[in-house]
Parts: sequence; C-alpha cells; structure tokens
Amino acid sequence: MNLIEKIKWFFWPVEQKEQKQTILMIIVLFLVSFVYSILRTLKITILLADPTLPSQALSYLKIFGIMPAAIVFTWFAIKIQTTVGQRKTFFIMNAVFALIFSILTFCVLPYQEAFHLHFSGQHELISLLNSWYITIFYVAAEMWSSIMLNMLCWGVIIEITGHKDSPRLYSIFSLAANLATYAAGWWGSSTIKAQVKYFMNTNNPTWDQSLLYQMIVLLICQALIMVFFHVAISSQSDRHQKTLSKKVRLGLKEC
Repeated sequence: MNLIEKIKWFFWPVEQKEQKQTILMIIVLFLVSFVYSILRTLKITILLADPTLPSQALSYLKIFGIMPAAIVFTWFAIKIQTTVGQRKTFFIMNAVFALIFSILTFCVLPYQEAFHLHFSGQHELISLLNSWYITIFYVAAEMWSSIMLNMLCWGVIIEITGHKDSPRLYSIFSLAANLATYAAGWWGSSTIKAQVKYFMNTNNPTWDQSLLYQMIVLLICQALIMVFFHVAISSQSDRHQKTLSKKVRLGLKEC
C-alpha cells in the first residue's frame, strides 16, 4: 500500500465491495440525525409557545410522559424485533413515527383550539393533559432520539456492516451524524425563512406556516429513510448472493 492509498484509507477506510452499502447507510444515518435535530428544536419551541403551559411543566413531562413512553416504546420495539427481525423493525417504527407526526401536523396542530381540553386546576399535570397534543409531540420527538436513532439505527448499522467491521467504520458514521446536526442547525437558522416565503407564497410567514413547512420536510426525510434503507438492504442481499455463487462455483471446480 503506497502513501496515497494509506492517506485515502485513513480518511475513508472502506473496501471496494463495501462502498455502495456504506454510502447508503451513511445517508440513512444522516437523515435520521437530521430529523432528530429538527425535532430537538421544535419540541422545545412548541412547548414554550403554548401560553397555557407553565415553565415547570417540562419537569413533570419528563417524569410522567417520557419515562413511561420510553418503557412502552422500548418494549414494543423489542417485541417486534424478536418477531420480524431488526431491519423490519426499523421500517415499522419509522412508519409509526411518520403516522404520529402526520396526524399531529395535518389533523391536530392546525386546529389546536378545537382539540384543547378544559379541565380545571392549576397543576402542571392538568396543563399537560389539556394540551395533550403538545405532550404527545414532545414525547414522540424524544422517542425518535431514543428508539430510532440510538437503538434501531445504530443497531442496523452494526448488523449490516458486521461486528468485526463496525469499529473500522464507526468514525465515518459518527461524522455523518455530527454533520447532520450542523446541517439542520444551518438550515433552521439561515435558510428556512426564505424557503417558507417561497413555498408558502407569503412575505410575512407565520409561526404556523413555518411549523407546517418544517414538519413536511421532516416527513419527506422519513420517506427518504425508507427508500435508502431498502436499497441498502437490497445491495447487501445482492452482494451476499454473489458471494454464495462464487463459493458454489469454486466448490464445483474442486469436485
């Protein structure tokens, strides 16, 4: 291995046969991390924008909302995983989150006043119950981080790349996740206002229009996750099939 190849291997330690599959999984991780970064900002903004929710409500939400949801979602994901495998679980859970965010985006959040409950009382838990749609959004955003990013996405990366090869490729995938965070931050702070003006055809976009646009982008990313992950799985299956064919041919020659 000459100097140029050593430098190339240092920055891109991927073998030729792994190129396509690795690039596809990098895109999947980038998109999952990009969605996580969008949700991380939106969940706080939506919570603080509701005048009926006191600032102390977040502490109660973490205890009585996120902790039980983490137990339920983890149990549900593991139950599916033991039945259909980790890869199909990734598809199913992504579809579940897409369904939740679609219902909230198009059916609930635009009509918050109609869905707002009016239980009496000053306790933070009652406020969270009255604004149940915001509670669900915040919890779902947290679960995307715990289930989709940390549990399933990294799990399928290790499964597809293999336990022996995953340490070698870990730095590349970590870089992709970090770049997604920076890209989402840049997109949210620098370009989103101009994009909302263009696509929503308005000079003074409202918060509701900005939220709708961000959620549409988020749902598009979720759809792309499904597409690229499917192609990555198909690519691995084709490569595995070719390897088996070569072994069969070698075996026949030896006979």
